[in-house]
Amino acid sequence: MGKISRFIYGTLFALLTALVYWFMMVSQGVYFGRRMVLWLYDRGASVYDLIKRNNPVEEAAFLGIPIAERLARDIGPRPLLLDVAVGTARLPLALFARPSYQGNIVGVDISRQMLAEAASKVAPYKERITLLHFPSLPLPFADESFDAVTCIEAIEFMPDWKGAIAEMVRVLRPGGWLAVTNRIGPTAKLMPGQVEAAPRFVAFLQSLGLLHVAPHDLKKRYFGQLYYELILGQKNGTRALSQPSDESWLSALKCPHCDEEGRGVLEAGGRQWRCKGCVGTIRIEDDGVWALLEESSLSL
Repeated sequence: MGKISRFIYGTLFALLTALVYWFMMVSQGVYFGRRMVLWLYDRGASVYDLIKRNNPVEEAAFLGIPIAERLARDIGPRPLLLDVAVGTARLPLALFARPSYQGNIVGVDISRQMLAEAASKVAPYKERITLLHFPSLPLPFADESFDAVTCIEAIEFMPDWKGAIAEMVRVLRPGGWLAVTNRIGPTAKLMPGQVEAAPRFVAFLQSLGLLHVAPHDLKKRYFGQLYYELILGQKNGTRALSQPSDESWLSALKCPHCDEEGRGVLEAGGRQWRCKGCVGTIRIEDDGVWALLEESSLSL
């Protein structure tokens, strides 16, 4: 093989390697649709935390402290929080590690395998967290149902990320806090249409009725590179003083079959939820994950 041939093959191999890295690690399949994102997350769930190299101390500093402090100040010690794209329960664990945080959490994710990982990790807190497998939008909750809504390192992997954030704001109570991460740094430029520059991202959040929108001082780094900043915003309006922050999230749940809210009951020893209206059911699986929709119902 001549030098020119080796050069050509070497260049092609380098380009192919870069393309695979972009597809698997940077964009995580988002340009190929939601099913591709689901496929990658399901197959990478068992090694996700290893790849991310998350440090519990850093997680507490970057996520747990700033979110818990705002909720304690504005909501109280027992907020009801929705974590969208809960993954392997990084955020719930960061919050549960804070003694000041005594609230309940509902976690939603598209990937059943990621939820399986999360279920095993949050087992000590199973009375305070519920995990839902719901691979579609809109979110299955009534308007203004949660004191806080979070989405950590996932927005850019949602094909309709603006619609997803609008849904998060819809289910957020007036006076409640939205906490999302915005991708920055060198790889942000490799995701056109999925990542906005910080000023435009902040302006978009403000257009949805959020106040006090600003990046948090702490930032997320991987391998020494700056990749994420945490942005918090408070929904415009005053929270009703009579509204308990730790009420059961079941009153906010919409039936995935008839879209009616607050009409379900737990039965069969807590292993099944049944809608009193359309008699549709939700199966609660052995690891405690609620199967709101089968994967065959995945919306694109």
